[in-house]
Amino acid sequence: MKLRITALVMALIMIVLSIPVSAEGKYTTAKDYFPFTDIAENKWYTPAVKFCYVNGFMKGVSNSLFDPSSITTREQMIMIIANMTKEDISSYTETSFNDVLPGKWYTSAIAWAEEKGYTDGIGENKFGLGLKITREEAVVMFYNHAVSDLTEPFDAESLTSYKDHKDVSDWAMEAVLWAVANGVIKGDNRNCIDPKGIMTRVQAAQMIYNLQLSVLGTSHKHEFTEPSCTEPARCISEDGVEGGCKLILSPAKGHSYDIPENCESYVTCNDCGELLFTPKGHDYTAATCVSPMTCRKCGKIEGAALGHTVEIGVCGRCGEGLFKDNYQKLTYYLKEKGADRGSTKQLHARINYKNGDYAEQIVGYDLIGNTCYIRLFYRFAKKGDNIDMKIYFDSISSSYTYTVDYLVDGKVEYSGTGTVDAYSFNKNTSLKLDSYSGKDTSRKSLEGLCAPTLMLLFDGADHLLTGCADMSVKDLGFKNF
Repeated sequence: MKLRITALVMALIMIVLSIPVSAEGKYTTAKDYFPFTDIAENKWYTPAVKFCYVNGFMKGVSNSLFDPSSITTREQMIMIIANMTKEDISSYTETSFNDVLPGKWYTSAIAWAEEKGYTDGIGENKFGLGLKITREEAVVMFYNHAVSDLTEPFDAESLTSYKDHKDVSDWAMEAVLWAVANGVIKGDNRNCIDPKGIMTRVQAAQMIYNLQLSVLGTSHKHEFTEPSCTEPARCISEDGVEGGCKLILSPAKGHSYDIPENCESYVTCNDCGELLFTPKGHDYTAATCVSPMTCRKCGKIEGAALGHTVEIGVCGRCGEGLFKDNYQKLTYYLKEKGADRGSTKQLHARINYKNGDYAEQIVGYDLIGNTCYIRLFYRFAKKGDNIDMKIYFDSISSSYTYTVDYLVDGKVEYSGTGTVDAYSFNKNTSLKLDSYSGKDTSRKSLEGLCAPTLMLLFDGADHLLTGCADMSVKDLGFKNF
């Protein structure tokens, strides 16, 4: 059952995600797997940056930027090497360097590197915190790290073929010879190795790429799978350890599809053919007293303007001067336009999907409890399972209570209640249940369903509200929807 719920989380996420547009009228999910907008596909360093990112060796300077040309400091390089080893360095807290402060993001990495012998600083009991690292300094750090794992001696080739070979410092010569012999660094288009040059972030990425694939990974021959739309290129070699080689060559390439031709188009991936989105139909603005319904996406007009009506001195349809707040406005429309369903008044819609799934969407008013609610009942045709979610409100607030039930064969298998902050909620929000009933091992899976299900619930409710009540979900406080 846990696998079943996890699969449904992914299905719901695919329905509600908004995917950014790329060039030439195409949509892509590539940024879900490689987010950096400043790394172009045709650069010499792109494979190395992707390699370092997916393996966790390097991060971006923000969620969307890698900053390829910025410099690398000595402490940043030590942190990169620590990331490469995947070691737990949290226990390393003390270092002999007097310029390294305790408790900083770099402290454990520098203390670890000092104890391992990967760095002895710049002299005078200083590490050189904040200093830009040169290419030969970086090579020495990589060399000190790599030789501890090497069992074969390296063939050191002469550097005399490089124009600037005399610029290599004596203390760095052995490391530079090793790096050139093993392809860790290579000459540029001027036939120079630039030992005194300042290391940029992409140069660091390229060194790591070369080091991992040509030196540290020589205990076995890497055999990488081809990346798919959702899976990265992984090494499937044994590597003599349980679980095999852990390296990833490149991220998943993401789904790619054309912009939908109209409001009723089905959308499939151009590469793998997976159905990504079922049509949501026209997105109509609500008809008002002076304007007909108009599709926001294609401009299609439906029906005619409603015209004004008069109640207690104001228009009963557009509500000018009638409502104190949006909750009073919603209550008015539900009572006036909602269909009678026993003790409730409801706006209702059913959405049928091509794969046989369907969703029952309800915006209702409880005549007994005098509260409003939004409900989504989603039926998965192939599995025969259902998810039933409700969110309640008796005023426009910053926090709302919701309930969620997961049903199998018509019986509730898992259920819970929670609260959602209306002002901050968005598609990336993680929700935790305040109460839960069911198998303990499935609680996280059910919690994982809550946010995407709420997004789907709000999507259907928004169409009902805009079409029938001249309102939107944002009017209920969900500003990020």
